[in-house]
Amino acid sequence: MNNNSSRFGKFTKLLYNVPEKAKEGHILGSYLETYLLEKSRVVFQSNNERNYHIFYFLHKGLSPEQLKSLHLTQAKDFWYTKQGGADEIVGVSDKERYEELAESMKLMRIDSEMMGLWAITAGVLNMGNIEFKKEGDGFASIKNADVVKKVAELWGITDKALTERLTTATMMVMKKSITKKINFDEAPTNRDSISKGFYEQSFLYLCERINAELFQIGEAENEEEEPKIESHLFIGILDVFGFENFYINSLEQFCINFTNEKLQQFFNYHIIRSEQEEYIKESVFWTPLHIPDNMAYIDMVEETSKGFFVLLDSACKAPQPSVEAWMQEFMKAHGKNPTVHTATQPGSGNARGAPKKTAKKGPKDKFVGFMLNHFADNVTYDSSNFLVKNNEAVHPDTAKMLAKSTNPLVQHVSQIGTNEKKKQTKLSVTGVFHKGIKMLMKNLKQTGERGDIKKEFFFFIIYCC
Repeated sequence: MNNNSSRFGKFTKLLYNVPEKAKEGHILGSYLETYLLEKSRVVFQSNNERNYHIFYFLHKGLSPEQLKSLHLTQAKDFWYTKQGGADEIVGVSDKERYEELAESMKLMRIDSEMMGLWAITAGVLNMGNIEFKKEGDGFASIKNADVVKKVAELWGITDKALTERLTTATMMVMKKSITKKINFDEAPTNRDSISKGFYEQSFLYLCERINAELFQIGEAENEEEEPKIESHLFIGILDVFGFENFYINSLEQFCINFTNEKLQQFFNYHIIRSEQEEYIKESVFWTPLHIPDNMAYIDMVEETSKGFFVLLDSACKAPQPSVEAWMQEFMKAHGKNPTVHTATQPGSGNARGAPKKTAKKGPKDKFVGFMLNHFADNVTYDSSNFLVKNNEAVHPDTAKMLAKSTNPLVQHVSQIGTNEKKKQTKLSVTGVFHKGIKMLMKNLKQTGERGDIKKEFFFFIIYCC
């Protein structure tokens, strides 16, 4: 198992310039684009899996005084880092890795913001320890106010504001803002959503800072466009998450595996099929190869009328979103697709991370999901949280709360991706993901005529399984 496996897709462009009629050029800088950070890992890990390294680095790399100021003790004391039961990696020193990280941040001139970022991270970690109690009306209230106070201190907000955000939410009804209480059963999900959203924003902030150091680029005219770097030649290095098959697979695994399918399709056509067609065209002696075809799966996902992404977005917009109703619609549209199958229990193929067998009393929860035939393995997906995760975004209440922080860094980071400055159609999680994948495939397809250096495009693919 790769203990340093990529949890997001990264496409790095090494930009260079070749003057007119020159035989040699020079490097201008680089620029990175990211795809689908695995946010779910922040709040949940399968058996024998760790959370993101930074949570463990901080505990081993910071001084006792710094740990105390960040309200950190040991990784095993926090819900977000103890679920997988894998606090340490054999042969790896989290203390040394933290020192390497600190040196890298210094190199990128982010060292002055380091403790501010650690405060955000420590706040996320403490969020997981906030517990709720059920009131007589079925709504949630805070059980351990002392932990709320710790998070509020780390993020520079009042514990009253955080308590309100954890137990209430505003919604628009007939163009009027109404505040509703959050049910006890929904409170942990709401808490975890805040944690995942703020962690992702801090991640995107770091990417922005790194890009600012690696290359100076002009801003795009609107957010639908890629920053203006198209005029430069580049070598592309694609570092992607490897194919995944856990005992429990959700929307994140679906998107990750779809990315791998798209890249497999690209490889099949541009590396194998196109060369084979060229050999045949030039009458080169050639024994035709069987080329795997995964278009039935890709078309099922991307179809513009009743594709997987379209049906999922449609179900999320329903007055009363229902996983069961969405599954019925999905199977009705694609049940005859050779890659789609019904499933009655989790785990298929070479799934890993199965929980330890324990004797549970009472009836088992009904499994709602499906199985797909991927080129690498058969994967069963638990669709129970697909709708919730697809609708997941930084709630306006969270953005407003953090915007009032006394910490300027928290204020800035919390507004990343909120689209408050520009009124745009809100995209779902899969909508944002699919848009990014389209841009990625556009980059990969930027191959011009051979010998035309102005259009030539090079890329490498690194799979991190």
